[in-house]
Amino acid sequence: MKPQVNYAILEDMARYFREEELSEYESTCGETSPDALAQIREHYDNHPPVDITAWVRVNVPDESLIYAKQFANQVVFVRDILGRLLWYDVIERVSNQPNVISTHVSKSVKLPVYQIIHKKFGLEIVLSNNFYYWVVSIKSEKPISLDFMGLFDETDEVPYYFCYGFPRDKVYGSYVSNNSKFTFEIRDEYQLYVVIFLIKNFLDIK
Repeated sequence: MKPQVNYAILEDMARYFREEELSEYESTCGETSPDALAQIREHYDNHPPVDITAWVRVNVPDESLIYAKQFANQVVFVRDILGRLLWYDVIERVSNQPNVISTHVSKSVKLPVYQIIHKKFGLEIVLSNNFYYWVVSIKSEKPISLDFMGLFDETDEVPYYFCYGFPRDKVYGSYVSNNSKFTFEIRDEYQLYVVIFLIKNFLDIK
């Protein structure tokens, strides 16, 4: 008997699995079998990027974990709140939702490293959060000349080992060393929202 996979997850898989791989699973309206979930997780981990909605469907943390709710809040902040900030149109927002390009673990919860790409404005944002602070990398085709008003340390160079889960090639120097590619730490998601808001306005993203 083929492993049972919930139909919504199977629809996601169609974007990331070969047809012959999909044929090894059977669609169901019920829950996905544990063995199938483990296989899908492994495939997504080994073949990034994967859109955040597809990734979350197979990586829901155990509800007994203290930080399970914070995980959900983190995903909502990146996908929905930052998404609405960068794309006003709903269809554009859905078709440009964040990707998961890597993972890390904090407080026993597997967490994504998010990648947001705004092709029209030549902007890439990579970010992760370990339940204590955010690490963010900005890459922009247009140099970003802004006063960030002390929201983060513009002179600080974040070491690679503090960039939880980041691919090494997504870790840059400080803002003052290169205002087209820079990495910074920021503790508060509201401060992070303001930083992205300022960059959005500077690039005239509407």
